[in-house]
Amino acid sequence: MLKIRKIGVGALASLMLVQSGVAESQAALPTPPEVWQNYDPDAGNFKE
Repeated sequence: MLKIRKIGVGALASLMLVQSGVAESQAALPTPPEVWQNYDPDAGNFKE
């Protein structure tokens, strides 16, 4: 039983680290208005 508990605690700690890493990476992403602020659909030389 002790081995199961040690594995469980290690898995829980790993899960917490992964979740905190995901939260940090999501905070660094730009918002949609920031991404599209310089977009001009009429710019360029595109012809169909």
